[in-house]
Amino acid sequence: MPTPEPIARQRLVAILVADAAGYSRLMALDDRATVRALDVARGVFRDRVAAHEGRIVDMAGDSVLAIFSTAIGALRAALDAQERLAVAELSVTPGERMRYRIGVHLGDVIEKDDGTVYGDGVNIAARLEGLAEPGGIAVSQSIESSINHRLNVRFIDIGPQQVKNIAQPIRAFRCEPAIGTTDVSVLGGGVSANTEAARYERKRRMRFRWFALIVALIGAGLIATRYVHLVNSAEPTNVADRRMTFGLTEFTTTADDALAKQVAKGIFSQIFWALGFLAERRPVWVEIMAKNVPLVAATADPKEIGGVLSVRFLIRGSITQQSLGYKAEILLFDASTGQILESRVVTVPPGRTTPMRNADIRDAIDQLLHRALMAEVELLRDRPTETLDARDLAFRAYVDWAHARPEEAKAAYEASSKLLGRALALAPESLPALYVSAVINLCRCIASWSDDVRIQEAIGIQAVEKFLRLQRHTSVLFLKGEFEYRHGRFDEALKVAELALESDSKNRTGRLLKTAALMRLGRLEKALEASSQQLALEDGDARVAALAAAVHYRAKNYAEAAALSRKAIAGMQAPEPPETVPGSVALTLIAAEAQLGQKERAAAAWREFNARVPQATTVASIRSWLSPEADLSDHEPLFDGLRRAGVPE
Repeated sequence: MPTPEPIARQRLVAILVADAAGYSRLMALDDRATVRALDVARGVFRDRVAAHEGRIVDMAGDSVLAIFSTAIGALRAALDAQERLAVAELSVTPGERMRYRIGVHLGDVIEKDDGTVYGDGVNIAARLEGLAEPGGIAVSQSIESSINHRLNVRFIDIGPQQVKNIAQPIRAFRCEPAIGTTDVSVLGGGVSANTEAARYERKRRMRFRWFALIVALIGAGLIATRYVHLVNSAEPTNVADRRMTFGLTEFTTTADDALAKQVAKGIFSQIFWALGFLAERRPVWVEIMAKNVPLVAATADPKEIGGVLSVRFLIRGSITQQSLGYKAEILLFDASTGQILESRVVTVPPGRTTPMRNADIRDAIDQLLHRALMAEVELLRDRPTETLDARDLAFRAYVDWAHARPEEAKAAYEASSKLLGRALALAPESLPALYVSAVINLCRCIASWSDDVRIQEAIGIQAVEKFLRLQRHTSVLFLKGEFEYRHGRFDEALKVAELALESDSKNRTGRLLKTAALMRLGRLEKALEASSQQLALEDGDARVAALAAAVHYRAKNYAEAAALSRKAIAGMQAPEPPETVPGSVALTLIAAEAQLGQKERAAAAWREFNARVPQATTVASIRSWLSPEADLSDHEPLFDGLRRAGVPE
């Protein structure tokens, strides 16, 4: 009986192909040493591919074929492999080193049940490998577009390449780590170059041409300064474009206070992290590229530093001791004028080097970045609309819409829509314009003034889909996921959440969306597991606790639901805000206490809720007040619990 043909399926994957340069020559020189080097290289590829959740398909001869579910996983594996291979080569005579070329492509493959893969995607990755230099990486435009500065790399466009057996030219890029040292001269003692670091950098470049070093923050050595800027696919950012670019300097402290210096380092690290965090969630504001520069003294003139670093804004600050702990003042400077635009203060309690809440620094930087965006728009006010490019138009549309008073909301929307229409006419693939279009059209607020919500939602979701075709960005995925959730398509919302979590498994919004969708789909065991994991990661987050309380209530774990509700309410700035989605946690508490037979506590919680929401006096009025998105709005046992608490029908 003939063996059945393996079942084949077509899917989109990231493909990595590697091949040793000059393998035949090396075998002729010393076959035993070459085989040993080959075994080492295979071990490196196995380890790095597995570390980035890929799968080795084949290791025939000196070649490697691997596939990944994400572009970022494939490129990280390639970078890591080249770094480790380069380290392994240091003890080998240069002429005898085994150096690999690597090609990476995002494309369709045909995958059989036996694990083999075929198709143009594999062929293109193989041709890209041939375009790479020994020890280097070449990628396709699909990889370059997918990564889009989410990794600390730079792409060097080598243009369309006509390659064997591929009908259309392939636009290819060489990829290398974006690590380098800027040679900065002394500015009145304010900016100093570290000569030891420069010597080390020259040696590093000679040894490792294509891979990154891990940069240590050692005393007054090098600091990592991040250039924060918007990336527009239709209008590539260049060094002369300083819009929304930021430099970060060390924080000043009391000279003889060792603990204050530790606090300064802790605050600096958290700001560094916050910039990256916000870049993942605000495509209209910032995108991060890391670059190493010599130490920038906090006492240097902001205008001089801004000129040296080619940035529009500067973030710096000071650490001072107070009666309990330390005060960190974070300042935002306009580097073009040297003036302070805004400041934020966070408190570091005794015994710590960072604030009690991780979100404190993130929120402060979020506010400063928004102020910077407003400063950019202030420069545009007197310029005719016809002179603005797509990015400027998107900036202005966002700020004008976001800062409109309630009575101006509809007019602001219409004016911003006209600006965005012009932006997208100039640059149809402008990521900022697409993002702002999605945000203003999918905002929940449109229900109160829109002529036709369905039309605006259609515009918004169309912008989302186009954005995601150009770049998979977590914040835009969440716009799509929340839209699906809002319309009761919980299975689709779950798919989007899981897709976003592939690239950021600890993302708060993604975990919340996943838990809520699982809960609405009735998959309570999975929802409980997901909420438990998120509570472990974000124990102090009020929204996380509120959602967990709702999941436990649905699972009839009323004691846990009551405890988590109290925790959520205590963590909210206003214990019972008027918005119905976060506000519904108080109803969870009332119903859970009643289900436990705690009538007095349930009655007290009801009185407190009713005082804050006076229009909600009966079960019927609560049903009307509750948003359909509220965690338990569709759960009839919630209203049974309210009745048990004495709430009239």
